[in-house]
Amino acid sequence: MEEITLNLPFFIAGVIIFIGFLGTIFFQKTRIPDVLFLIAIGLIIGPLGGWIDVKQLDKITPYFARLALIIILFEGGLHLSFDSIIKYLVGGVGLSLATYVLSMVSTYFICVYFLHMSVINSLLIGGIIGCTSPAVIIPLITQMNCKEESRSIISIESVVTEIFAIIGVIVLIDISLMDKFRPSSIMNSVIGSFSIGLVAAIVIGLLWMKVLKNVKSSALSYMTTLAVVLILFGVVEMSKGSGAVAAFVFGLVLRNGTRFLRVFDETKSFQLNGKIEEFHGEITFFIRTYFFVYLGLLIPLSLFTQYDMLKNGVLIVGGLIIARYIAVWLLCAIYKPMRSERFIYFVMLPRGLASAVVASLPFAYKVPRTEDFVTYTILVILISNVFMVLGIFAAERGVISQSKHSQLR
Repeated sequence: MEEITLNLPFFIAGVIIFIGFLGTIFFQKTRIPDVLFLIAIGLIIGPLGGWIDVKQLDKITPYFARLALIIILFEGGLHLSFDSIIKYLVGGVGLSLATYVLSMVSTYFICVYFLHMSVINSLLIGGIIGCTSPAVIIPLITQMNCKEESRSIISIESVVTEIFAIIGVIVLIDISLMDKFRPSSIMNSVIGSFSIGLVAAIVIGLLWMKVLKNVKSSALSYMTTLAVVLILFGVVEMSKGSGAVAAFVFGLVLRNGTRFLRVFDETKSFQLNGKIEEFHGEITFFIRTYFFVYLGLLIPLSLFTQYDMLKNGVLIVGGLIIARYIAVWLLCAIYKPMRSERFIYFVMLPRGLASAVVASLPFAYKVPRTEDFVTYTILVILISNVFMVLGIFAAERGVISQSKHSQLR
């Protein structure tokens, strides 16, 4: 029995990796986001089948959640180029701000007036589910025959709102744990932590580019880069800075190395080793697979008979859909190039990995009455992804009038 217990974690890890591979095939064959497949598998092998007990993962999950945050943020930086940011700044950042703020506002009102939650807990829920998911959106949008502009704007939006969610929830948790609410001290704290993270990431990023130029042929270039990200995150956090900002900006510096270097010397250039992005993709694959399967393991069978919670989940997603519609309508009124594919912008609202990760933070930090946050987040992830899939199918089959550019391949 003891030998089985010792080997079980390796078995579970192997099963999760293989499930992730099947999820990728499932997505390629059906164009249905593998998030739903992975959560369903977690539900089958956990609560339904009883093959894996979620309690066996309790000891490693808090550390894995923190690691997932770092990986997500670093990847977000690696995926953004200054050219795309500058070219699609109005659309991408505008849609990000509108989506996140309106999603928080709609969730706040629903939670306060219908679910009777406290103000801070309502804001926390809004912060958690206010972001769309690049882990779901980016693989899907790259398979669509929409305009390059739409593809870029939607991708930028998903990355930026994810950053908003991670940093916003951490700030709200700090506020909830304060004895007295002082806006000025909070603002100073936020600006200070941002500044520490920003400066540290740029300095370390510039130094690390120099190192990578000398070891670019090394097979260990990715692992050492990952080590630097982890060290940077830890040091910045211990210095009361924002490790989240540091991890994101560090990735941004490496992705846009030449632009950063030429601030100091016009002759300098830097090309990120393709192996780093390739290996990081492998790590991200395992991280996202683990968390979505883990979400399925967390779903209690009693949830399907808790009609009040299901009703509340549908109500929250309904608010997110209204918020998304208003955000897209506002941006289309200001930014005309978005109008031809507004329906695609509208349905691209799935929640995913970042929401799942940060949903467990309030309870971990002992914020009162947050034990149901993970369950609500799971419901929002499921329903929002189903809504997106139905929306894409409707556009694809001409049920919804849409530009020919919005058809899937």
